[in-house]
Order: sequence, then C-alpha cells, then structure tokens
Amino acid sequence: MQPLSNQTLEAIGKLVMQYPQPKSAIVPILHVLQKELWSINLDVLSFVSDMLSLPLLEVESVASFYPDFSRTQVARYDIRVCRSIACGMQESNRVAEILLHKLGCPAFGLPSADNNYSVDFCECLACCDQGPNVKINHAVFHKITPEKANAFVEYIKNEFLYNEPSS
Repeated sequence: MQPLSNQTLEAIGKLVMQYPQPKSAIVPILHVLQKELWSINLDVLSFVSDMLSLPLLEVESVASFYPDFSRTQVARYDIRVCRSIACGMQESNRVAEILLHKLGCPAFGLPSADNNYSVDFCECLACCDQGPNVKINHAVFHKITPEKANAFVEYIKNEFLYNEPSS
C-alpha cells in the first residue's frame, strides 16, 4: 500500500476514536482511504483489519457489500449514472453513452487514457424525481438529460475538474 498523507492518517485516527465499536468505523475509514488511494485492494483491507483488530474477512465482507468501494483502480473522477427505473425511463442509458464517448473512456468501468474519468452505472441515487441523476465521486447532479449531456461534459472538463466540491 502506498504511504498515506498526514491528513488521511489524522482523519482515520479521529474516526477510530469516534466509534466505540471498531466494526462501526469500517465504512467511514474505507471512504477516507478510497478518496486518497482511489481503490480498496487487499493491502488496504489488511491495513484496516490490523488497525481495528478485526478479522480480514469481516472487513472484506463490508467492503464487498457496498458498491461505492471499488476493488480495482478507478479514475480520478468516478462518474456513475443512475440506472434505476425512474432514471432509466428518462434515458439515463443515453446519458451514460454520451459521457462515455465524450470523456474518452474505452468502455463502461474503464478509465480514460489520462486516468481522469471513468463512467459506469449505479443503482438508485435516491433522487428519483430529479433524474436522470449522475454522481461524480461524492457529488450528485440532477436532471442530466441526453440534451444536456454535452454541456455537462464541458462542465466536467472545464469547471468541475478545477473546482471540485468538497465531500
């Protein structure tokens, strides 16, 4: 595992102290680690297991349960398009195709050549009345219709890239 920044180590330390039961800290710690490392591999799981004095299998089962944790390297901006029935009826598949091609990703789930973007699907983002919904890392965007998708790509490339919302 690559060395962690002091900021990440400090955040993890606070989380360990915040939760009286070590198992309760797994999800927030994995979020902090994925934000810095971009993926949760076996080394990361072992680190969390050792730090919390929990069996590796227990940490791995939590990480594999939640779709937010990527076991493979993801791009800097992990873009997920909701494919629930509500968003699907509003052509979220077309939105995903436009994002995929305009951002230069070779296929769903694979990063662009510059490793800045990956596009894939996700399940419901709990904003069904505002779809189609798109999530970039932890920021959710609403009403990204196929007609708005090209402008959204320009926003991602020119504004979001340099003014990323804090999570």
